[in-house]
Amino acid sequence: MKIDLPYGKGCVGISLPDDTTVVYPKELPRVSDVAAEIRRAMAEPIGTPPLRELAAGKRDAVVVINDITRPAPSREMLVVILEELQLAGIPERAVTVVIATGNHRPNSPAEIAGMVGEEFARRLRVVNHACEDDAALTRVDASGVDVPIRVNALVAKASVKILTGLIAPHQAAGYSGGRKSLAPGVAALETIAKQHSFPIRPYDPAM
Repeated sequence: MKIDLPYGKGCVGISLPDDTTVVYPKELPRVSDVAAEIRRAMAEPIGTPPLRELAAGKRDAVVVINDITRPAPSREMLVVILEELQLAGIPERAVTVVIATGNHRPNSPAEIAGMVGEEFARRLRVVNHACEDDAALTRVDASGVDVPIRVNALVAKASVKILTGLIAPHQAAGYSGGRKSLAPGVAALETIAKQHSFPIRPYDPAM
């Protein structure tokens, strides 16, 4: 039996014994219009005022996006986010896009263009997070937390912080997305080593 496994932008063919059981995930209905769904979600946020209200009167904004290892419709989300920020009075020149690399390598210019689109790659300030660059990090005080907390200074100092991405199963660490855009996404290496590791997880003797 031969099957094709998705890998990168293509597939890798592998051979298996003919009596192998191959299990495929259940396909869920796809969104027919990604841009329209993003606009609907922005207009009807869950448990919070719309972005344009939250950003009103603020001076600048940072938008955190996934790196190349976590595909997401970053370009499509940026289109709507920039529109909402403009309505709130924050111009595009006051917006910085930070790529949540965690402790991954930096994304190349070609990869960035593929993630946000060539036009946004030219127009916007897009920065790779660097978890070992002390000059790019700042400490955050949190009483009672036994984790050294340092995060990207651009994110920490922005008056509006916007996290984007997808909530998806992770092979080793629960679910990707959500708060993970901050830690490990834009955290310092020592924060990642402490927070994003097996010893910090609750021990369940039944597992």
